[in-house]
Amino acid sequence: MKVEIQHEKYGNVLYEEGFWLGRKSVSINGAPLQKIARNQFQMTDENGEIVTVMTKGNYIYGSSLYINGEKIVTTPTIKWYEYILPILTFVFTLIWSNIPQCVLIFPIVGGAIGGGVSAIILMAGMFVSRLMKTTPLKLIITITFCALTILALYLIGLLVLQIML
Repeated sequence: MKVEIQHEKYGNVLYEEGFWLGRKSVSINGAPLQKIARNQFQMTDENGEIVTVMTKGNYIYGSSLYINGEKIVTTPTIKWYEYILPILTFVFTLIWSNIPQCVLIFPIVGGAIGGGVSAIILMAGMFVSRLMKTTPLKLIITITFCALTILALYLIGLLVLQIML
């Protein structure tokens, strides 16, 4: 994930974060900054002084750069409606799959398999919704991924019933 910001004081700020391992890198005006710690980088300002640049957060929850105490938002913080639907879907899966009478009506798989499938699909949905700019589109994407989660758990539940019978 790359975020490029045009800052009035520092110029072109490029923030990169790896998807799988979360490795971060920062470049200012095309010059990569030297990494000194996990979330800290060093640069030399126009006066020749060494300045520490700190990163905080990540792409999913929102990230910021701190240069000389000045906060530069690279990705905005996650809004409540972006995580409440995935949490409600996960809670629905936990409750529904543990009530035998409900499973007879609408068989969805729970436990480790259901939790793992739910976590993977819902996190993918959160990641994709962060790519969208408008709120209605984010909600549509989130609802779609929640429905895909329930559908996947239902299909796995049907498969388990077919194997058992």
